[in-house]
Amino acid sequence: DNLFPDNPLYSAVASLGLGSFGLAFGQGVIARKAEYYARKEAAKLPFYYTPVARFVTLYCVATSCVLVWRGAWMGWDIAYEKISKESA
Repeated sequence: DNLFPDNPLYSAVASLGLGSFGLAFGQGVIARKAEYYARKEAAKLPFYYTPVARFVTLYCVATSCVLVWRGAWMGWDIAYEKISKESA
């Protein structure tokens, strides 16, 4: 359920970090490569490459979004437990 089952704080930080890295990678590296290949008309990619590349890119971005939200939600739960001394 958690990346670090014994330590929710590490799980929250790891989820936020991995999600942020994935979003930065998706928006930075993958988007630049996609734009480069879209503008380069001389190099024709095989027909199957474009749908596969789009799926992998969208999967990376979607998983990163889930990780960011999961990390933020876990962080809020940890903060709530520290402040109110109740379980979230």
